[in-house]
Amino acid sequence: MDVFEAARYLRWPEDAVTKDVLRQLEDMGRELSSAAPPRLVWRVFPRTPEGCEGLRLPGEDISALLRDAEQVIIAACTLGEAASRATRRAFLKDMARGVMADACLSAIVEEAMDRFEREQTRAYLARGLYLTDRFSPGYGDLPLTVQKDLCDILDTRRTLGLAVNESMLLIPEKSVTAVMGVCPTPQKHRAAAEKDGCARCAAFENCVFRLQGRTCHG
Repeated sequence: MDVFEAARYLRWPEDAVTKDVLRQLEDMGRELSSAAPPRLVWRVFPRTPEGCEGLRLPGEDISALLRDAEQVIIAACTLGEAASRATRRAFLKDMARGVMADACLSAIVEEAMDRFEREQTRAYLARGLYLTDRFSPGYGDLPLTVQKDLCDILDTRRTLGLAVNESMLLIPEKSVTAVMGVCPTPQKHRAAAEKDGCARCAAFENCVFRLQGRTCHG
């Protein structure tokens, strides 16, 4: 687990993230990685004008992202109920420890998806193909309602024990779904466009990431 990524998820004042806190996060990350290892499923579908075969992906942002794509990768990753239990146990012991456990688990599941993205990027590059950025429901104008469709097409309830509640949030909580395009030409990636900031985003006012004090690009 990237201890600095976990520290970022704490959203504590910079002077509160001491060397001792970083050591605690590192120790906790090792413990939680063993107790709640990430599990992931993914499939590849032909690209269609509406999104991909068997799935409609509405919104201008995802349409722009997949403009050059010939195929679409749909993936889901979860730490499972073990992560929820670990968080509850930590909060019962101490509020600060619970917050740190929650931050570590967020970093662990994101790191798992980052690793998957890197692996796929290398594999497709070897075939002369290029991936787009990773995009999830709630990013830009891709609605959270797509969450259920992504889980259905991957059969995540059976394969991962992953479901979607009435608010379209993933259960267990420490879970992520994502979409990536497979393209025949190199793609511009999000890091190059971050200077535009969140203010230009169509979902700025109701962005689930901004309301949590973070952004969809880190």
